[in-house]
Amino acid sequence: MTLHDDWDTRYRDGNTPWDTNHPSTQLRRVVESGEVTPCRTLELGCGTGTNAVYLARLGFDVTAVDISGRAIEMTRRKAAAAGVACRLITADVLDLPDLGAPFEFIFDRGCFHVVRRNDETGVVRAIASRLGSSGRLLVMTGNADEPSDPGPPVLTEQELRDAFADELRMEWLRACRFDKVAGDDTEPLAWIAMMRKA
Repeated sequence: MTLHDDWDTRYRDGNTPWDTNHPSTQLRRVVESGEVTPCRTLELGCGTGTNAVYLARLGFDVTAVDISGRAIEMTRRKAAAAGVACRLITADVLDLPDLGAPFEFIFDRGCFHVVRRNDETGVVRAIASRLGSSGRLLVMTGNADEPSDPGPPVLTEQELRDAFADELRMEWLRACRFDKVAGDDTEPLAWIAMMRKA
């Protein structure tokens, strides 16, 4: 079974404990504060597209990528129901196709902390290479300051800082919580960080 097949199976079976079906609270805070305004945007690991559709509704020019074709199809249906357009691509973040001009904003809620286990340098370079000269990354990861079993993969603050230090400049980083999923009262501890092209 390929990695693509594994993720497709998870979406087929509903084994997606990260899928809240509502836009990320942390993303909304950044957007609603005006810190990030509508621009050319890439979402990595878009899942079923809730965040991509949220951004597109607000006027962001969204390209959304996921390794699971099933997830991309779910995103396509969600975008159509919302009456918005997103460019949707099934691809591995470590082997992205040509996505055109650089992006002004990249959002990653949980893709990096999974992919880094296989190739941290590769995923950081993949992200940095797709940011424009003043582009910014908003990344959310599991936080090792609290046990997470089961739960998302976790990083220490220093691991997160070190991972991106050669490519991006940290603007801010803080602890927060992942949003609850329906039927599950847990809110795993997370990091949310904003970085800018170095």
